[in-house]
Amino acid sequence: MTAPKYWFRAVRPKQYSNPYDGPVGDLLNRLGCHPFRPAHLHYTVSKYGYDELTTHIFDPEDKYLHSDSVCGIKESLIAEFRRVDDPAPSAEVGFAGPYWDVEFDFVLATKEV
Repeated sequence: MTAPKYWFRAVRPKQYSNPYDGPVGDLLNRLGCHPFRPAHLHYTVSKYGYDELTTHIFDPEDKYLHSDSVCGIKESLIAEFRRVDDPAPSAEVGFAGPYWDVEFDFVLATKEV
């Protein structure tokens, strides 16, 4: 059986800060941690007969990759972001210039009945 294919267009993600005022900020300060999450894309993947998967993939070039404020990174969730400068593939996907290409295989578990 061939795996289903998908694609979509998005903006290359950037790191962002969790709120660091109030109790979360107090905890991060006491731990000596910064409030930043590394750049990532969120996904919810579903197919009939399989458990739904909600996950994210991370940009390996982000400076906060190895110090995520919520410790949500596994090596298996780090994806390569490849820059495509060739105008032919750019035109095929509707871009006028270079873009970033990411390939990632999601694996769903069969739903237990």
